[in-house]
This record gives sequence, structure tokens and C-alpha cells, in this order.
Amino acid sequence: MLANALLCPDLQSVSSTYKEVTFYFDTPLLVQYLGLEGVEKQQSCNDLVALVQRLDGKVSFFTHTRDELLNVINGAAEYIDSPKGRGAVIFEARRAGTSRSDLVLTAQNAVEKLAASGIEAHPTPGYIHEFQIEETTFSDALNDEVNYYNPNAREYDINSVRSIYVLRKGTCPHTVEKAKAVFVTNNTGFSKAAYEYGKKIEQSREVSTVITDFSLANTAWLKAPQGAPSLPRREVLAFAYAALRPTSEFWEKFLAEADKLQKSGTITPRDHQILRSSLHVQEELMKLTLGEDAALTEEKITETLNRVVSEIKKEDSHKLDLSEKARGEAERKFQDALTRNESIKEKIYWRCDKTAKREALLLSILIWISQGAVAVVGVIKLTNQSELGWALLSVAGVSGLLRLAGTFWDLKPLKVYSLFREWRCHGLVQKENSALGIDE
Repeated sequence: MLANALLCPDLQSVSSTYKEVTFYFDTPLLVQYLGLEGVEKQQSCNDLVALVQRLDGKVSFFTHTRDELLNVINGAAEYIDSPKGRGAVIFEARRAGTSRSDLVLTAQNAVEKLAASGIEAHPTPGYIHEFQIEETTFSDALNDEVNYYNPNAREYDINSVRSIYVLRKGTCPHTVEKAKAVFVTNNTGFSKAAYEYGKKIEQSREVSTVITDFSLANTAWLKAPQGAPSLPRREVLAFAYAALRPTSEFWEKFLAEADKLQKSGTITPRDHQILRSSLHVQEELMKLTLGEDAALTEEKITETLNRVVSEIKKEDSHKLDLSEKARGEAERKFQDALTRNESIKEKIYWRCDKTAKREALLLSILIWISQGAVAVVGVIKLTNQSELGWALLSVAGVSGLLRLAGTFWDLKPLKVYSLFREWRCHGLVQKENSALGIDE
């Protein structure tokens, strides 16, 4: 994000808000927003949604995405107590001690919880021949970029892209801010496939129908960096947290190797169950292999098993739990303090921005009034110049100075609003931060 602030194109040429576009979130992002993949990802996603909404953008999701979301949560609830259960939602539920009934309740309240945050379901558009895509061609493009374990997921993705084309209604936007509708995902393969397919179609040649949440976070943060000071840090934490977990492909390969070891008699059924369901297995496995497929050997799996079994049998496990609990409490207090500080900064920025907007609008109105008054002088015949002469002369003088300043600094009445607002907001933020002793 910081690199983009230096290297990205001039943002002054695009709108400072997203008031003309609706962002439709993919299922994994809604799962993260609901906190089903951990606190780190939830905080990052929450910050992104809040910033987009602050910039007058709308965040929504299609009704077919809603169906997929409920299937994911209910599926996790069904397999949470089974050794066959896998996936980020199940892993986090086991780590957090979430029960099957908790997940079922989450599924029942998911749509209402999202709506309470301003994220509402939008009916999936019907099929319109004029805006229909070649679904077979796009499906082939998806297969080249994404490995789908569930065939239904591919159909949901195709439906999402098709829906964006329908909502754009044949328009050809040149910027995201004018795109009307954009689908947001955390699947880079899906995003790339949509981009490559969209280059052949005029309506999506400049702005793809699908962008990543990281891309949206970049552009949104650059519009108001002080309005979301915690977003870059939480993005980094979310990526780091994700890096500590094995990928789906890696975990599938591990489970296949574990099955082979059991069938060959190398490990017992109990050992096999531990490998499939113990939370410590993933942590130890990532330490030993660093997530590399080539390092996933029988020796590494056996060593992982031995470490986990040894950990389970430790007599001082209670002390370890207390130590971990104390460390977690200390980290929580630190994060809470950091979050409060960043929340204060965020509130200061938006309050100062509101004040700056109001003052900039007043200044713009005064400038236009003075310009208009000078223009009227030549067409109104004054009956008593002695009473109004000095007032009109003063107005004319001020207007003349403004025109000279505008010529020298390239200031125009239409530019005064944005320039004064930015300058005034920066000054107000500095003043309030200084008064509260907050480092910028």
C-alpha cells in the first residue's frame, strides 16, 4: 500500500468516492467478515467494508452467493466432529472451541447480521441474451486458473461474472468508480480468469468484472489513508496468519499420505485419527515443511505424529496452557490498546473531514457570490453611488485579487473546494492529534 502511494497513477483524476458503484462480495469474504476464519481476517475484512462505506460505496452480495454461504457454514457444522472434516472454517471452529450448534445458529443469523452492517443481499439478475457471456469458454478459463474441489463452486463463480455484465448493461467503464458493479473475491486465480476473459469484451476491457479484495483495499486506502490507519497493518497480519496455515492442496496431499501410512500398517488407526483431527498437527507440519509439497515425506509425517503425541502426553501441559493463556491475554490487551488508538485517529479524521467539507463549501459559495457581484456592477445603474460605491469597490478588489491568485497558482473556483478541503482537513487533524498527544 505504501509503495502504491508513491507509484500509482494520479488519483486526482478519478472520483474521491465510490458513490456510483456497488461491490458484490464473494462467499469467502463474507465468511471472513462473519469471523469464521479467525479474528485477524475478520478485522481486515471489517476495515475494508467500513472504509468503502465511508467513501459512499455500497457493499452487497448476490442471492446465489447467499445460498453458497449458507451451504459452507452448514457443511462445516455437519463435519466439525468428523475426522473427515477439513477446511479453514472447520479448522478455526475447532481452534476456537465452536460447537456444531454454534455454527448452525451462525448460519441462521448470517444474512441478518450482514444486513445490520449495511451488507444486503441483491437478487441475482435474470438471464438477458443481450448481455449473456459464453459460459463454456469462461468455464474453461476458470479450469486453467482454479482447482475446484466442489463443482458447484465453479457454477457460482460463473453466475457471479454473468450477473456483473447484466448489471453494467452494456456500459464500458474506464475506472472502477464508474463501473456500476464489481465482484470482489480473495481468489486471485478467479480474478485472473475473469480479467483474461474480459479483455475480449468491450464492457470489461478497461475495468474487469472481478477484482481482488487486496486491490480494492489498496485503491480505497489511497483515497483516505488517515480514515483507515489500521487497514495496512491488519492486511499484513491477515496474510501472515494465512501463511501459517497449509493450503488446501498441501493438506489434501498430507491426508492422502496419512491414508497410505495407515493402510500399510506404518501407523495405527488412532495415530491416523490424530493426524486428521488434532490442531497441533497443522502447526507442527508447517514448522517442519514450511508448506512445501516436496518436503512432505513419510519421515516428516512420522516426525510430526511423534511430536504431537509427545505434546499430548506431557505432564506439564497444564502449565503450558496457563502460559499460553497469559501470553494471549497480554497480546489481547496490546491489540485492544492499539485498536483504540487507531479508532481515535479514524474518528478524528472523519470529523475533521466533515468540518473541512463544510468550510470549503462556504468558501466556494462566497467566491461565486463575489464574482457574480462584480459581474452585475456593469449592468445595474446605481441611483446613489455614494452609499454603495465603496462596498462594490471592495468586492471588485477582492475578486481581482482572487483572479490574480488563480492565474499565478492555477486556482479556479471549481478547484478551490477540493484544495481548501484537503489543506484544512490536514491542518485540523494535526491540531487535534497534537492536542491529544497522538503520534501521526
